[in-house]
Amino acid sequence: MIEFLLELFSDVIFEFLLAPIFMPEFDLTASPKFNGFRMVLTSLIDGGITAAGAWLLIESLTADPISIIIVFVAAVLLLAGLFMWYRVSIRFFNYRRALVKERAKKIAAEKPYQEL
Repeated sequence: MIEFLLELFSDVIFEFLLAPIFMPEFDLTASPKFNGFRMVLTSLIDGGITAAGAWLLIESLTADPISIIIVFVAAVLLLAGLFMWYRVSIRFFNYRRALVKERAKKIAAEKPYQEL
């Protein structure tokens, strides 16, 4: 019973809280301002993860006894933050490109009616 509740709780947290933040889907039907806000929020979170990894890497490399495990964790945090930011920025620019194409199609479809 407890395992089921923990699994249900973790699924709800992942699906409704973490997934929209770390893997946002930029929908063409949503407002561009809302999608821009999602991009900024995700970039801030990914930047924080990257900064934490960079700070931990610098601190662990300047420490007297260097711990390989801490250096590895710091490098993983740094690369994970950079990778997530890279992936989200590509998705956002693909969304913007699709939005421009959609607007161009609307303008092209309205041109014959404007000439009448």
